[in-house]
Amino acid sequence: MKYLAPSIVAVLLIVACSTPALPVPTVSPVASLPTASPAAAASPSLRGPALVHISTVTAVDSGNAWVVADELTQAVVAGLLRTQDGGASWRVVATALPTLRDLQFVTRERGFASVAEAGCTQTVDCNTVIRSDDGGATWRRVYGAAGPIAWLQFVDATHGWIIVSGGSLVRTTDGGDTWQPLAGDGPTSGRFVSPTRGWMVFRTSTEPTTAAVLGGPWSIRATEDGGTSWVEQLALPRSAWPPLIASSGDKTLWILSSEPDTCSNSGCEGWLLWRTTDAGRTWSLIQRPTHRAGDPLWWATPLPPGARALGFLGTPSFADERFGVIPVGTSGGEGVGGVLVTTDGGTTWLRRSDGQLGSGSACGKLATGHCSVAVPDRSAWVVIGIGDFNTLQRTSDAGTVWQQQLPEGLR
Repeated sequence: MKYLAPSIVAVLLIVACSTPALPVPTVSPVASLPTASPAAAASPSLRGPALVHISTVTAVDSGNAWVVADELTQAVVAGLLRTQDGGASWRVVATALPTLRDLQFVTRERGFASVAEAGCTQTVDCNTVIRSDDGGATWRRVYGAAGPIAWLQFVDATHGWIIVSGGSLVRTTDGGDTWQPLAGDGPTSGRFVSPTRGWMVFRTSTEPTTAAVLGGPWSIRATEDGGTSWVEQLALPRSAWPPLIASSGDKTLWILSSEPDTCSNSGCEGWLLWRTTDAGRTWSLIQRPTHRAGDPLWWATPLPPGARALGFLGTPSFADERFGVIPVGTSGGEGVGGVLVTTDGGTTWLRRSDGQLGSGSACGKLATGHCSVAVPDRSAWVVIGIGDFNTLQRTSDAGTVWQQQLPEGLR
């Protein structure tokens, strides 16, 4: 399995809403994908100084989590790894998987992933959605897209949505057996909390995007019918990258955006955090940047010692209305990364960058892939690292103590 590093090209695929939407394939089921190979019963260990790239983490509770690990040395067995005991032990459940762009499990057995096959020339075979019904051991293809799949989310075993590059929103209500194209004018990412209720980010400008600053303006729109119709709730004039969305329950939502004029290759200073607790009827700007010299930045406190740059914030993840995490990526800068932790719903944040947490988040500012996931029972996993090598860190006490789980080994 080859690792396809995120790049600005991936960002442009997500936000190129000004280009015409690509045609959506018919809603008939797609032929089955050849079954991925389950891992051997006695898998070699990941112990020792192995180099591993963990690109995505997903979890359904404090005990069951999965990561996609790409091998960087021949001594390492990589693929889809799973824990069923909160990370006390991990095992390889599948190898020989295609390149996964996104991964989400909705139960302990059923999971979905989007696939982007490098070097493939047959479009509908290169960009697909695959499904597992046995905890990730085997997979079958359930959808072939007309272009790269920029975003994927399922709220349960049957209801899910994807965004195909160009801004086409497509929905399934039967676990991927059939798909329905929905009317839309360029969504870039979103968050559903039920089969009917969700929010999405739309880029409302028709001007071409640029590689330096993707700009905006952006619109946060809500749906109560599963994505058939949308109503604007919050207008964001500018954001350097598409605003990032997190949710808890069916009424609490957070929007993270950035001020373009404060961003460079080494990070941003101007981050804003919005919150609603009434399903978007009212919004509050609970965190805003300060531009006065010497004032503390809400997301850089305490500022890591020796940091030369501030880095980028990744997609927030909330376990409930109070406990949430945001990974901090160093990207192209020389700053120190870390993870932000809140236990009061985002009103205050503490930046943890001690030990290996300071290496930064591999996903950085990109919305694709999941660098962190918070689940009830005060637990969270965060992917931390620089370049090709990274680790998986876990907390079980709402961010007070973090411990490395991978790549120390399969126990």
